[in-house]
Amino acid sequence: MAREPWSRAAAIFLPLGVALAAADASPARPHRGGWVLVASGLALALFGSAAGLEALGRLAIPLAVVGMAAAVGHPAPRVAGIALFGVPPPFTLVALASPGAERALARIAVDVGTALGAGWSLGNATIRTAGGDLRLGGADLGVPLAHLLAGLGYCAGVVRGDDWLRCAGRGLRWALSAIPGQVLFLALALALLAGFGAAAARSCLDLLPILVGAALAAGLLRVTRPGAGGRSESMFRARVQQKN
Repeated sequence: MAREPWSRAAAIFLPLGVALAAADASPARPHRGGWVLVASGLALALFGSAAGLEALGRLAIPLAVVGMAAAVGHPAPRVAGIALFGVPPPFTLVALASPGAERALARIAVDVGTALGAGWSLGNATIRTAGGDLRLGGADLGVPLAHLLAGLGYCAGVVRGDDWLRCAGRGLRWALSAIPGQVLFLALALALLAGFGAAAARSCLDLLPILVGAALAAGLLRVTRPGAGGRSESMFRARVQQKN
């Protein structure tokens, strides 16, 4: 998963979710209904495997994680809900507009480069330059970045001790920042394309979002670390205990 630009960002939520779950000190409140979610996850996995619907089957994992957390009583279900973001966004979100959307994006980039005197040309969804060609794909449309920011926003709500609804709302607001964020990454990639070639531009588009996400995740984990900022207990533990 970490090798594919479309799903790479989702990998960040495995260590982040484990760390936040370990820092969760909320009281144990087991619910038998959690076993229903676990059984539903197993059934969904079997159905997805038998029907050849791998994307549907992947949803079974976070469903089972949330169900197990509810059944055992730890971590809090909203903390276990981080596992939902460990599933990459469905490619169908851009498949209906592909490859037209990538072509339109490449055309805009070529027009901008031409206006700045770069002398680029368009080839399908590819920006052709003297130093190499940069082909734009579905991941460059910003959906993986929106998924990453939505998950990080949700985690920020968890750290604050917010309930499900507020965590989801915070995740949505963070996801909206993917629009200017992706524009910025594209602008940086085009600058690298003009100065250093296609390989540098592609590395920017593929790796910079996950590096920014990792930095934000590290900031969240710093808040949850016992003794952070000179405190004997982490903010995360105290806030979760207050909410529960």
